[in-house]
Amino acid sequence: MTSFASLTPNDGVCSTTVALAANNSCILSVGSPFLLTSDGTSTSLVFTALGLATDAGNSSTSTYVGFFTEQVPITTAQIAAAIDAGGSLTNTYSATLVVGATSALEPSTLALMLSGVGLVFAMRKRIGQRLPQAS
Repeated sequence: MTSFASLTPNDGVCSTTVALAANNSCILSVGSPFLLTSDGTSTSLVFTALGLATDAGNSSTSTYVGFFTEQVPITTAQIAAAIDAGGSLTNTYSATLVVGATSALEPSTLALMLSGVGLVFAMRKRIGQRLPQAS
């Protein structure tokens, strides 16, 4: 990994006391690579990693872009307060690695890709709410 992509929130730095309304986003601190988007009572946490992959067979290299997303069942304020207090979060996440991508994505391209990832998770969440739970 060589760097993190810089993401732009629509609400600045997250508050540790006031949770964002649904569909609003914030970052944990100035310069943070983590973008938090409120889904109401849960939060989508996203970051993008940029790097260089090396093929062990022939030592060739390719750039990659990694999109990581995590759905956390707490609010943006709860996440910010935990991190601010020196805590951490443990959860599962999904990732998409695009090898051979340019390391300098245009902001509109990045926004479109992140929107697609967000829609996939929104649909997954919606479908999951409709399915009956096994007992």
